[in-house]
Amino acid sequence: MSTYVNHVKRSDLKYVKELGEGGYGSVYQMTWKRPQGRIEIAAKKLRKRDVHELEVMSGLDHPNIVKLLGVVDEEMEFMLILELCEGGSLRSYLDNLQGKQLSDKHFLDWAEQAARPLEYLRQKQIIHKDVKSPNYMITAENNLKLGDFGLAKNAADTVGNATERATHRWMAPELLEKGILSPKYDIFAFAVVLWEMRTGKVPFEGLEWQVIVLKVISKKERLPIPEDCPQAIQDLMKQCWEEDWRKRPAIEEVIKVITTAAAVSTDSSMLFKQQKFIVGSWKLERQFGHQDNHGTLSSGWSIVVNSSNRDIAVADHFTSQVIVYTGNGKYKFSMDNTCTHGLPDPGEKSKPWQVVVNPQGTTYFVTLLKHIKCYDAMGKFKCQWMSSCPEAVPGSSCLYGLAMDHDGYLLVGDCKNKRINMHKNGGTYISSIKIGVSPRYIAVTSEDTIVVVGDWEEQPQIVSKAGQVMHTLKHPFDESEWDPSGVFCYEDIIIIANRSTSSMLCYSEFGKYMGDIPISNTDPVGVAISEDGKELLVSDFAGSVKVFTL
Repeated sequence: MSTYVNHVKRSDLKYVKELGEGGYGSVYQMTWKRPQGRIEIAAKKLRKRDVHELEVMSGLDHPNIVKLLGVVDEEMEFMLILELCEGGSLRSYLDNLQGKQLSDKHFLDWAEQAARPLEYLRQKQIIHKDVKSPNYMITAENNLKLGDFGLAKNAADTVGNATERATHRWMAPELLEKGILSPKYDIFAFAVVLWEMRTGKVPFEGLEWQVIVLKVISKKERLPIPEDCPQAIQDLMKQCWEEDWRKRPAIEEVIKVITTAAAVSTDSSMLFKQQKFIVGSWKLERQFGHQDNHGTLSSGWSIVVNSSNRDIAVADHFTSQVIVYTGNGKYKFSMDNTCTHGLPDPGEKSKPWQVVVNPQGTTYFVTLLKHIKCYDAMGKFKCQWMSSCPEAVPGSSCLYGLAMDHDGYLLVGDCKNKRINMHKNGGTYISSIKIGVSPRYIAVTSEDTIVVVGDWEEQPQIVSKAGQVMHTLKHPFDESEWDPSGVFCYEDIIIIANRSTSSMLCYSEFGKYMGDIPISNTDPVGVAISEDGKELLVSDFAGSVKVFTL
């Protein structure tokens, strides 16, 4: 047994509920009492003390593999302590869809996530041998992780035992017929998982194992290729199910096919959006704020549209206020940010940076004095609070980015500590994630992941709510033409304002650069799209709001 495994006392675990049972033993959800605090974990209790899976998992570290946290090794109990994946198994998820299909985007994203751990295992010279949908787990962030390494083998072991525990529905013909565990055994099983994710069905459902063996070995039959799959994935399944394992693609080739299919997806709605946002010609329809008496903008650092009444709120960094206009551009009122509302910094102007508005018209904005401020729909001050996390040095926060997720929670970007803090809309702190980019501007995608735009020398990233980097957004410019500012997510498109080229860069939610929208004679800082998608609103550094239409 590895000497680096964390040994856990059984007395520090409290039972919550049973998650599953199998021939190996049972899995339970438990609370683990640690010196640094309680956490929820999954405990895999084995019926006999078998250290094989423990030894395999103790050497693994990959974002798409269930993490081993420790072991209970006592006289009466032997348990693996694993990270808890709250979403359950992939098989359970597909069953709950009740015949509905994953979207192309969701399918291809999970296909890549399911393949990545196999690439990692190949590099470690490990064959999983039990790749199947029940062994892929789903995290709270909707990511896939491969688990159950009880059958894992070293790649040098080319001879297996067909009677050894494995599942016939996913089993490759060389093991079914000859007891051979080939180097590309997992590739065959992975394609069956692909088939499951696309169809939602159980492979060879209702058939006894003897019938499955007859079909696969004697009749050379395979699962029916789903016709509504992208053609590249259809071809990939056929190649992965080759009788001769030597003709199956390497896992690196598999991943390349999947990522390419995702990049060139021909989903009609995506094509329509690309045409509408990128190919179409956006023309200046009106502008306001530059000479509007009380509503005169000095510099618009972020902009947001109220979905309920189409009001437009703009954060004016230099005059320390958030100005609200009607949808037609008429000045409505200002939220004066020079007042500290009882904070211990009287007379100090706190500069607003990014602003958000919820469906009820409540406005929130961050200031560089470490606070979030909240005003009601009529512009009346409601409350304020400081944003920090327990891990940060007290008083060290420097707030810039602000966004609201699909549950109505506020995500606050702390640039000094490179963290995103989550709060309830009343200010209660929930959690914090550490990221690698300064969160100057942030936005939330339709998948509830977070787009983070940092300094000009940093590449924007898409991160999960656990802080995992999912995609890095690259651009076709050299450094002299790259100066990112505001970011906005409209359905499946991410839009980033680039001041150096006076344009809006468009990306897919998988981080693929799709093109740019030129916005002439504009120094764009903030960007927003009207709820109906008909207007592109840009807050200009020089002090105006420009509204573009197709």
